[in-house]
Amino acid sequence: MLSGGYIASLETDKYLSPDRAIDASTCRYPERTWFIRDLHHDSFPDNFPRAVMNIMKYDYTVSDGVYAQYLQWKDGNISGEVEPLKEAPKEDTKLGSFFRFLKALFDFLTKLIKGEITFGAEQ
Repeated sequence: MLSGGYIASLETDKYLSPDRAIDASTCRYPERTWFIRDLHHDSFPDNFPRAVMNIMKYDYTVSDGVYAQYLQWKDGNISGEVEPLKEAPKEDTKLGSFFRFLKALFDFLTKLIKGEITFGAEQ
């Protein structure tokens, strides 16, 4: 998720994803860049090549509205469909908690190594 301060600083939210995680205005070609959540680079749904060919053949841009700039891959399998992204996926709280723990541990160890944390009496 982009920070509230960052989002407030935008002149327009035209290229801001519905889940507020991506700002396509930072891309070199924001009018010609699409994002698909949960679609891995090594597998594509059956209808995906047709969509890519249509984008190239008809020279579509995201402003044309034929294909939403932010899409979600449904089903997670090769026959899955893509649909416009509407909201952020539900957070996996166990995984989120684990990553927060790792970050806290990393921050603690960094401070310990830098000598910002000491144990016992100062000598």
